[in-house]
Amino acid sequence: MSANVIVQTMSARRCALVAWCGCVWALWCAPASAISPDLEVWQLYHTSWTARDGAPTGIVSITQTLDGYLWLATATGLFRFDGVRFERFDGASGVRLPSSNVFSLFATPSGDLWIGYMFGGVSVVRNGHITNYTERDGLPTASVRAIAQDPTGATWVATSLADVGSMRAEIGTDRIREPPPSPWTVRGRCGR
Repeated sequence: MSANVIVQTMSARRCALVAWCGCVWALWCAPASAISPDLEVWQLYHTSWTARDGAPTGIVSITQTLDGYLWLATATGLFRFDGVRFERFDGASGVRLPSSNVFSLFATPSGDLWIGYMFGGVSVVRNGHITNYTERDGLPTASVRAIAQDPTGATWVATSLADVGSMRAEIGTDRIREPPPSPWTVRGRCGR
């Protein structure tokens, strides 16, 4: 065999191997259908939980953190659910949550849990430790209606006092500040 033929044969073998590996990878990584659309409702397994099973009542917000817990916000406290049982969460590492009247929740892609309270204040659970933010940290005393994170990783807290505007929590500095004015800042009170 000439050197030219050997190179072509090896290239063909490599190409075949790469194609075979690609097919195996594509089949292995292909998205699987979670449920057959042909199933009837009576064929599905369904579990429900009620107050008799320990489920809290009056749930106003739900989120799921990276560790798999479902977190439930209620006027009577914060609860977490592991798929089997409900557990009231009052604090961690010796730090208690400042209120049991939880109004909003947000789980970040990094695994933090942000908790907003009906009568003001925000807490963040990060790596098993709690940091509480209040009016002393620049957060207005108002219901925390929503918590979100922008593409830069900044966490935003929306309160019921629209004339104050949203507040930006600066991760790593443990500060909360008002964002700079923008044409999108809402002035006036919510509900008017």
